[in-house]
Amino acid sequence: MSLRTEQFSKLLKRELGEYFLKEIEFPNGCFATITRINVAPDLKYGEVWLSILPEKFVPVALKTISKRIHGFEKKFFKKSSSKFIPKLIFKLDTGESEAEEVERLIAQIQDESNSIK
Repeated sequence: MSLRTEQFSKLLKRELGEYFLKEIEFPNGCFATITRINVAPDLKYGEVWLSILPEKFVPVALKTISKRIHGFEKKFFKKSSSKFIPKLIFKLDTGESEAEEVERLIAQIQDESNSIK
């Protein structure tokens, strides 16, 4: 990744995170976090990886984000010095939920081994 795309990704992540906090209302108990952003070298596309917990809120959170993303794009275009903004593609980062499942299985195995002794 070039320095230009890396800096643009960081700026996009910061601004999008701020927009999530101030402008988007998620259901109570729903936590949406931007885990990473990958921007294409030509800055035309950007992949935004999200972690949404608990998993039952994933459909609602993604729908809420997709409805409000155009407002962010307008704000970001006015604020940045770029000629255009990338088309954002949202993807679900399941790393945290998979880690929780592994921890739960490890705890279950430990409990079973302690009960055998």
